[in-house]
This record gives sequence, C-alpha cells and structure tokens, in this order.
Amino acid sequence: GAAALLGTVLRIKPILYIKDGQIEVLARVRTKRKAVKRMLELVEERVQRDASVHVAVIHAQAAEEALALQEEVRARFDCAEMYLSELGPVIGTHAGPGAVALAFYTD
Repeated sequence: GAAALLGTVLRIKPILYIKDGQIEVLARVRTKRKAVKRMLELVEERVQRDASVHVAVIHAQAAEEALALQEEVRARFDCAEMYLSELGPVIGTHAGPGAVALAFYTD
C-alpha cells in the first residue's frame, strides 16, 4: 500500500521483535546502517554487562553485511556461541533480499 511505498522511498527500515510468536515493530529507522546500529543498541539494553550471549546473525542474500554485523557483535559482547545462517524461504520471501537479522539470548 501507500505506507509501504513511502517507506521504500524514504528508505525506512523496520526493526522487528518476535516474542511468544508475535511480531512487533520496535523501531523504524532510515537506512540499513542506522538499523544495524539500533539493533546493536537494543541488544545492549537487554543484556547485562557481564552476561555471556548466544547470538545468531541471519541474512537473506546479504552474506557480506551479515559477516560485518558478526564482527561488530563480537567486538561488543562476550559471545558464548555465534552462528551465521540464511533466512528460510518463508521469512526470506517476506523480508526480501538484503535483510539482516540478529537473534540472541543469555544464560
């Protein structure tokens, strides 16, 4: 619709949060670079300073960007585990090529 078209023109990237099977929009930012920065800030807000973090970086035909995000995560957090994966076909179809996601949990 019109909102999606306007979002595309303005390069607005939604940051989505999935909890208990429900998808919520946490933030909307302009440009992918700002989206990655905001994702990292959101992780920092939710992880205690000394916590060990299990992380997955997931992408849709964006391996180079996913690898760069992995390096940023490693630099900021104590990662117990780090995974890199491609989005599955269902979510990948909705997210579109170039999408990058970050999933995490602490012990």
